[in-house]
Amino acid sequence: TVKVRDKGFSNLLASECARRVLFTNQKIGAVFPGGQNKAQTNFKEKFWDGINDMPDALRVLPDIDNAGTLTFGFTVVDSLTKMEHYCGNQSRISFFDAVNKDVLKSDRYNLAIIDEIGEIGIISELIETSRANFRKGANKIGTLLLGGTTNQAHKGYDAFMDMAMHPENYGMQMMFIPGWRKYFPHVNTVTGESLELDAKQDLAVRRDKAQAAGSVALAEFLQNYGNTLEEVFTNPEQHVLDQEKISRRIVQLASGEEHKLVSRYTLHRTYDASGHMTVKPEPDRTG
Repeated sequence: TVKVRDKGFSNLLASECARRVLFTNQKIGAVFPGGQNKAQTNFKEKFWDGINDMPDALRVLPDIDNAGTLTFGFTVVDSLTKMEHYCGNQSRISFFDAVNKDVLKSDRYNLAIIDEIGEIGIISELIETSRANFRKGANKIGTLLLGGTTNQAHKGYDAFMDMAMHPENYGMQMMFIPGWRKYFPHVNTVTGESLELDAKQDLAVRRDKAQAAGSVALAEFLQNYGNTLEEVFTNPEQHVLDQEKISRRIVQLASGEEHKLVSRYTLHRTYDASGHMTVKPEPDRTG
């Protein structure tokens, strides 16, 4: 899913996870960018909101293991036979940081969510490695959902854009949530229907203001609130360096030409007033 901002997408995913662990017997994996990213923390808060909003008669509190996996159900041991009996639906949800491509490989999942995929630099490898985790033998038992907003500064931007533009190459179906959809206040509060025309007119005014502020401001606005895929993948990056010179330099280094240019170094010695010597190497260029 390619989405713009402020659409409540994470809220919907978290609520769906809460519903599944309470009322079904499913295993769920949720993957987020690592480091300083707050996506996992925010998702957990929304997930617990979904649990706590349930009536007392429906709300079940889970067991939590050392890795933070939540299991909704418990085990009773018969004191005479020592046999274990499982009570509750035994559903489970695990949370992972995308530290490597194998984070989902330890289990089979009925549902896996990868959030903020544009911020995960190994997103392509993670998807390919995890495909088997949604099957048991020849049977498909699970679904992988991916979502994120675009930002050219993020590590997974290029892969995210390729998935969005060519989902068939990844065996996926793409859903795009444009800026005008569920754009408050232009929503019918009775039916939930998006008032497309009013929303687009409002966004057009904001777009004009961003355009007046410059190309970078316009591109950033389109990334956040664009109405087409092409708009949300607009790249505001402006090269201030001479890209042609940089490209020539890269080719020079890759070909080993730099070693031909510098055959040897001459050491130049200088002395300050106290007699301290400083040595500075200077290359002798022969070509």
